[in-house]
Amino acid sequence: MNLVIDFGNSTQKMALFDDGQQCDFLLQEIITIEDIVNFVGQHKINKVILSTVISVEKQLLEYLQTHFDFIVFDSQTPIPLNNKYQSKATLGSDRLACAVAAHCLCPQNNVLVLQMGTCITMDFVSQE
Repeated sequence: MNLVIDFGNSTQKMALFDDGQQCDFLLQEIITIEDIVNFVGQHKINKVILSTVISVEKQLLEYLQTHFDFIVFDSQTPIPLNNKYQSKATLGSDRLACAVAAHCLCPQNNVLVLQMGTCITMDFVSQE
């Protein structure tokens, strides 16, 4: 089972995935270490990934690093597509994660990815 955490500007989310299928989801304003402990419960977590566009408390990062096989998704994370954004380090991890998801869900298609959160963004993922 894998835990995916997304910290956006307005809300924070967590989802549990088992064999690629989402089996639980939580959305709230702020997610704490206690929320993670309660959400994970007795599940054996294989990997945890965090995508964030905000600063994360040091204690939360330390908790994730010491209790799980954990990575922070960012512009340095290996992905299955060629990022042609001019300043890769300034592309939000939320936008990059959505582009990767679009590529994985529709690998033989051109996809326009729209995000309508605090900010409305669009990114194009070509089939090449």
